[in-house]
Amino acid sequence: MADQPRQSTQDVTAPSGGVHLDAPSRATPNTHLADRPVEAPRLAGGKTPEMIAGYLDGVSFPQKKDALVRAARRNGAPEDVLGSMNLLNATEYGSLDELLRDYPRLPDEDEVAQHKGRP
Repeated sequence: MADQPRQSTQDVTAPSGGVHLDAPSRATPNTHLADRPVEAPRLAGGKTPEMIAGYLDGVSFPQKKDALVRAARRNGAPEDVLGSMNLLNATEYGSLDELLRDYPRLPDEDEVAQHKGRP
C-alpha cells in the first residue's frame, strides 16, 4: 500500500446529492465582507473621530483631560462634546487614539433594532 499514489477528493461530487465541492485553495467566501465599508465608531452625539480631532486641533499629547476640554472649548466644540469629554474616565491621555477609545459611544445599531417599538 505504501507504493500507491495518494488520492485526493478534489473535484469529487458528494454521493448525497451530487454537490461539487471546491478544493479549499479555490474556495471563495460568499459573505462579501471585504467589499463592505468599515463602519466608523458611533460616538456620542453622532460625532465622528475626525470631528473630535478637529475640536482638539493644535493640542499635543500627552495632555490632561482638563486641558483637552479647555482646548476643545477654544476650538468651538459644542456643549455635547464638552459634556462627553468631561465624562472621560482617565485624567490624562497619551494620544488622540487613547482619548477616542474612551470617548462615550452610542449603542450599536443591532441593540437599538432589537428594542425598537418596545416600551
